[in-house]
Amino acid sequence: MDHIQGAGITARKLKCPVYIAEKCFEKKAQLFDKTPVNYIIGGDVIEVGNFSVKAFSTRHDSEECLGFIITEKDTNKKLAFLTDTGSITKLMREVMRDCDAYMIEADYDEEGLEKNAEYDDILKQRIRSDFGHLSNTQALDYISNNVDLNKTQWILFSHMSEKTNSPEILQKQAQFKLPEIHWGKIHIAKNITKLNIG
Repeated sequence: MDHIQGAGITARKLKCPVYIAEKCFEKKAQLFDKTPVNYIIGGDVIEVGNFSVKAFSTRHDSEECLGFIITEKDTNKKLAFLTDTGSITKLMREVMRDCDAYMIEADYDEEGLEKNAEYDDILKQRIRSDFGHLSNTQALDYISNNVDLNKTQWILFSHMSEKTNSPEILQKQAQFKLPEIHWGKIHIAKNITKLNIG
């Protein structure tokens, strides 16, 4: 719901269709009244104007979560969009290889999650499981080990928990993990704000 509650309103206002996984649609069908809907699954490619959008499955405990590779046809530049996954599989790494930009979740700080008194042990285990969310460490390890930072134009860390993370914590960890020469490419989003490390 937190990802799609505005999709139907936006589609009706712009008079454009919505592309969504069928099970996601079925659970929130009321949001899409009088909205053209097309079902998609991981592996599908949708052509929209000058863009090609490839969907791929993520690992999350809600049904049919998808990530996307968005390619601008004129330049062949690619953006990887990845949120709502507890781990990054070999297939996901392959799909996201050699992108020019990344938007990737950094949901929680491990210490922040452990110390959070509002979350019980069951919720903490759900968040840190392979079908939960990515931690700062997981996101930074992925970037450090799988992304060609010399080729990449920018990386936006997003989907940040207000209760178990902060831009300041992630900024400090990113500066420790990633070479200083690339700090200017790193951005951290919390709601609508963006913090540049550089």
